Amino acid sequence: MALLDLIGIHKAYETQKILTNVDFSLHEGERVAIIGKNGGGKSTLMKIVYGILEADEGRRILQKNIKVGMLDQTPRFKEGMKCQRGRLKRN
Repeated sequence: MALLDLIGIHKAYETQKILTNVDFSLHEGERVAIIGKNGGGKSTLMKIVYGILEADEGRRILQKNIKVGMLDQTPRFKEGMKCQRGRLKRN
């Protein structure tokens, strides 16, 4: 049983199709890398996986008790926090 399934995902911004009929499954123990050219839909796909963006069509199925986390390309830290050598530290 997959921890996460995306089935028939479609997403467009105005008239530009970004994702068309995407199917994706993630099973326990798997590691996945998503690569592609700029504007290819990687961030859009990850936002749908994370749940902060809804697909225009298709289904996102997440198993119970599964948490999805994501670090933005340009993370914003709380006031007084900075990242140093991969760890958050207070100023």
